[in-house]
Amino acid sequence: MLVCRVKTCTDTAGREAGARPLNFPLRIAPEMDGVVVLETQFSKSFMLHIMNTIDYQALCETTKELNHPEVPILPQQIPSDISQQEELLKLIHRVIFDTNIVEGELICNNCGQLDEPLSFLRDLPCCFVLEAIRQY
Repeated sequence: MLVCRVKTCTDTAGREAGARPLNFPLRIAPEMDGVVVLETQFSKSFMLHIMNTIDYQALCETTKELNHPEVPILPQQIPSDISQQEELLKLIHRVIFDTNIVEGELICNNCGQLDEPLSFLRDLPCCFVLEAIRQY
């Protein structure tokens, strides 16, 4: 989930303090076969560790936009007892670590600018994420 890099868009995307800017997150428009789901090892402790770093609302919006049968739609709110919600943690893990977008475009919600095509991700291995999980 990236932000638009167009200077004029960045200048006009601001909102009141505490609100997300209009140019975040970029909308993902995947190609027909542009979403690939590859299973990775789930670690509850790692997921609990990273939950505070995730913009959960942006993640929920992104999963809806993908509209892919293998990508789960997440609930709008994180339960206060997330450490007891292992099934939800597994769904979030599936979205973040198992879902790979290999073809598509990034589109700004503020200016409509098409960013770089996502085809450059095709040859990027998931091993960096997998290695981080193994070391944790």
